[in-house]
Amino acid sequence: MLPSWGSSAGVLAKESKAAGAALSIIPPTKMLAEWAPILLRGLYERNVRRQYCPSSLWLEPFLATEATQEGHFSAGAVVRALNQGPTTLVTSLSLGRGPGGWPGAHAGLLGTAPQCIPFEQRLLVFRALVAADKERGRWDKPPSEGGPAPLKFTVHRSSLLQGGWAALHKAGPAVKSRLMVSFVNEQGMLEAGLDYGGLVKEFLEQAISTGFDANYGLFTSTSDGLAYPQPAATKIPNGLGLLEFLGLVVGKALYEGILLDLPLAPFFVARLQGRRPMFDELSALDPEVYRSLVQLKGYEGDATDLCLDFSIEDDTFGARTVHSLLPGGAHMAVTNANKLHYIHLAADWHLNGRLGASSAAFARGLAQVIPSEWLKLFNTQEVNQLLGGGESAALDVTDMAAHAQYSGGYSQTHPTIKIFWKVLAGLSDKEQKAFMRFVTSCSRAPLGGFQYLNPPLTVHKVPCEASLLALVGGKDVDRLPSASTCYNMLKLPNYRRATTLKEKLLYAVTSNAGFELS
Repeated sequence: MLPSWGSSAGVLAKESKAAGAALSIIPPTKMLAEWAPILLRGLYERNVRRQYCPSSLWLEPFLATEATQEGHFSAGAVVRALNQGPTTLVTSLSLGRGPGGWPGAHAGLLGTAPQCIPFEQRLLVFRALVAADKERGRWDKPPSEGGPAPLKFTVHRSSLLQGGWAALHKAGPAVKSRLMVSFVNEQGMLEAGLDYGGLVKEFLEQAISTGFDANYGLFTSTSDGLAYPQPAATKIPNGLGLLEFLGLVVGKALYEGILLDLPLAPFFVARLQGRRPMFDELSALDPEVYRSLVQLKGYEGDATDLCLDFSIEDDTFGARTVHSLLPGGAHMAVTNANKLHYIHLAADWHLNGRLGASSAAFARGLAQVIPSEWLKLFNTQEVNQLLGGGESAALDVTDMAAHAQYSGGYSQTHPTIKIFWKVLAGLSDKEQKAFMRFVTSCSRAPLGGFQYLNPPLTVHKVPCEASLLALVGGKDVDRLPSASTCYNMLKLPNYRRATTLKEKLLYAVTSNAGFELS
């Protein structure tokens, strides 16, 4: 538990400030202590976008602590060290002694230069922070054990996003507690069903799918398919409210470890981390504008010949608006003397001014569940892995089998189950990813292994008749597998032969057969 901070969100924030304060007793180094971590993080983020040095270089401070047995990393101990407060952490980082010992040193690194700790360890710290937050708020406890009452709400499938907003937009951090959702179908009938986590997963996925659909008007994407808020979303009725709600929903999915196939643009992730995206990140948002500004920077002629001024014209729904980058900017010419100032102001307007209100709304909702300081533990690419799982080419089928659950009469020793795991292991990487998307709605495995998949992967038996000679070439089961992605459940008929199982499974996962064709 983290009682002394009121919220573990403030731990890393105060830790970061403490890193500079620890050296402030030496006045000449005060500015260095304050700005060096910012400069180092900027260099690191540039290396993420385009690598210019070995990845191992960033890990040298951590490797120094791991050089001794005393420096062994413990996520729980690091979170406890963070909870002890900002006391001489820079000193403990350099000496490995003092308050918190090596965990204190690791906590100091996380607060000032998290990129110096390997991703796997930072992931463990993130999960330890979530676990500590759940324990402190008793969010995962039933009321009989002192936990809060579950949030019960009903939504119509035809207006799921608006209905979800109406039910939850005022919930705030209470959305961390257990949700109990009921659906009303298109005929106006309340759908029967018990929610063991699957209906909540379905609600979160459907709300995000609807809200991030470009046709809805709240989000758009880069040429690489990376999502970011639509600047014009501010003109949509309740657009900012819906964006804040979507941030809350994405935060809930992250909090519960539910995978989302939702790659976000790096400049948008920077805003979610509480950082201000800089000029270099404009290339992901608008490559054409970025190239134009780079050309202006290197222009050797007289900049006044280009007839530019300190204003930018924007077009929203056919309405043209002029935005001044400086007071009276429309009457201020861009010259060789001020063109660098113009370049940075123009990039800042595109990245922060134009996207500011919509990005801030989403960030507000997300921060009610996942504080920005937690996201600062990761670079922009790693945040997307946190959302959607690892980038490994092949699935670890052995790990998947070790953490799978069975129902309907299946067990680990059932003949069909033995055939299934053998067939799955023999599929190509592309086919395995198609299988994952078919069962879980996300093509990637959870970070750290299938022990973190929520809900756990379940293989359910679908009893089907087959010829007594099915094992030796007779007619086997003809039914297709199906899936309930909201429960991460594969509904697998009891095939007798591996050839039949592989044929039916591949047909189902590559043609989106699902339940309807089974």
